Amino acid sequence: DLDLTAVQFSALLSIKDNPDIDATRVSEMISFDRTTIGHVLERLERKGWIIRKGGVKDKRTKLIRLTPAGKAIVQKVSDRVNSIG
Repeated sequence: DLDLTAVQFSALLSIKDNPDIDATRVSEMISFDRTTIGHVLERLERKGWIIRKGGVKDKRTKLIRLTPAGKAIVQKVSDRVNSIG
């Protein structure tokens, strides 16, 4: 009911734990290829859960962080997981 896949949640957790991470690092952290992560990040951005902005040192690199809505969805899923186990 949250419209969230396991890969999307893994990406959100990686971004939560590493604000201003780039897509390459996200793909490495969750062991998914860069192309797939690109599509995942596009969907997360459309949902309003992440924001991507140009890097300070290199504008070609997009740095990713959670939006308040993204933080809320991570918390909601975490609460559900914790209530199960």
